[in-house]
Amino acid sequence: MISSISLFIACAYAAVMALVLASNAKRIATWFDLFDRPGGLKRHREPTPLMGGVALIAILVPILIGYMITYEPEGIGHWALSSFAAAMLGCALLGTIDDHSPLSARARFLATLVIFWGLLLVEPRFMLGALYFTGMASPLPLGYIGGTAFTLFTLLGFLNAVNMADGKNGLVMGLSGIWALIIAVVGPPGIIPVMLPLAVMLFVLGGFNLAGKLFLGDGGTYGLAAILSLAATYSYNFHGGSLKADALILLFLIPVTDMMRLIAFRLAARRSPMSGDRDHLHHYLLNAAGWPGGLAIYLMIVLLPNWLGVIRPHLVPLLIVVSLAAYFLIIVRCRPLPSPAGSRAAPAE
Repeated sequence: MISSISLFIACAYAAVMALVLASNAKRIATWFDLFDRPGGLKRHREPTPLMGGVALIAILVPILIGYMITYEPEGIGHWALSSFAAAMLGCALLGTIDDHSPLSARARFLATLVIFWGLLLVEPRFMLGALYFTGMASPLPLGYIGGTAFTLFTLLGFLNAVNMADGKNGLVMGLSGIWALIIAVVGPPGIIPVMLPLAVMLFVLGGFNLAGKLFLGDGGTYGLAAILSLAATYSYNFHGGSLKADALILLFLIPVTDMMRLIAFRLAARRSPMSGDRDHLHHYLLNAAGWPGGLAIYLMIVLLPNWLGVIRPHLVPLLIVVSLAAYFLIIVRCRPLPSPAGSRAAPAE
């Protein structure tokens, strides 16, 4: 078990490194040509550094290496933790490459599929082989093939949902901070030294992101989606049924529901599901409460049900219904501002 002093050192390292990287974001982004430039639906006025992938690689990878060298990770083990780190690193590098020289949607999909499939082959403890739901006497078995297919579908779907949610400053960092803290509470003890420094890093970078000084970029969204989804699936398998599948559904419910709605409407309009628009939940909240008012509402409709679900697990099915009702109430009552005349959809979000 990691000591309190070591955990404090890891969190302090995350905070200091995040501050150093954020304070020198433009210089670092110039070295690697990692800028988000205005155009299309992008409304920032000048090129903004894309620092998410760089931060994850520079901060979490050394923490994970130090953790594996110094301790036997309780409840996760060296092999699982190294596989977990490799998948996160692979996704962060893929996203960073895309930030530098945009890849096609097909290339990104195939690359992430290979990364996740490779992880399941070398470490099957990340595979969702059975689904335990609140109130069910026995689990729903998926088998090896079904479990592999369902796990890949879940991981890739969540990655896309996080990428779609990355449209307003502070949103994905805030959501990821909530998810990291919840997973630290419900997961095995060995996941805490990963999730807490991650939350600290996001808190520091989030301040710069809210001020428009830096963006996550695909390097950040892909890396965060990988590390959080894999931590959640491993935590679920570790607890052998005590952590229910519906608790994980609740954890990621809002951005995943928003993604599913967007894809359905885009396909109905005969558009690419990866095309850009201003029909996301954060656009509805922006119109209703401005920003960061809309950000606070978004984070609260994710945080409050999940925190209550941690305290009262038997209420999770009801909390899913309440969360969905709140989501669709916002969609029905708050219309987003229309896109500027003549603007064209961005190729991806």
